[in-house]
Amino acid sequence: MDAEQVGDMANKAAAKASDMAGQAGDKIGDAAKSAREMAGNVGGKASDIAGQAGDRIGDAAKSAREMAGNVGEKAYAAGTQAARYAEATVKEQPLLSLIGIAAIGYLFGFLIHSSVSPFAPKPPKSRYLNW
Repeated sequence: MDAEQVGDMANKAAAKASDMAGQAGDKIGDAAKSAREMAGNVGGKASDIAGQAGDRIGDAAKSAREMAGNVGEKAYAAGTQAARYAEATVKEQPLLSLIGIAAIGYLFGFLIHSSVSPFAPKPPKSRYLNW
């Protein structure tokens, strides 16, 4: 084998290596493009899911506000009805209402000031009398 044949073989090997490197570069570029597209798709899906979650949370908050409003309206209506009932009772039976209010006042006073009441203040302990 002479130098010319070795040179031809080296040129062919270099051309083949160059072609293979070009093909590998194309494959790597295609893979990178696919990875970018997939990342974009994943990002888009994540954004869609986050938007849907935000919408559902907003709907749940709106529903909770409406339910709280309904509960408030019902509580107000019940309080109004109880006030009307109490007013009618006081008008129809004033003496019985007065006795009931006095009994409630006495009960509160007893609970606050009685020594056997759990709500009564405890007397201070004396340093000198330890019985």
